[in-house]
Amino acid sequence: MAMNKVQFQAGLSLPAFTAVWFEAQCRKSLFSARWPEGFRCPACAGSAHSTFKRDGQIYYQCTDCRHQTTLLAGTMFEAPSCRSPSGSLRCTC
Repeated sequence: MAMNKVQFQAGLSLPAFTAVWFEAQCRKSLFSARWPEGFRCPACAGSAHSTFKRDGQIYYQCTDCRHQTTLLAGTMFEAPSCRSPSGSLRCTC
């Protein structure tokens, strides 16, 4: 039988894949719960924004007032006790 090239390519281990997938699903759920109609700036209620990543955290910057916020800012997940040792989001707290 011929070797399946997809099966033997380098990639993530199963635990690493599920950790990345779980965090992405968590962030997506939290985003839709926090901003059900899309991003709204907590300072001016503007909807236009840009995103950037710093220190492993995704920041949302309002293009109207330049206020920067994160998905976790102002939520119960902001506390360090609600983060895993790697610094990733943990939805089980």
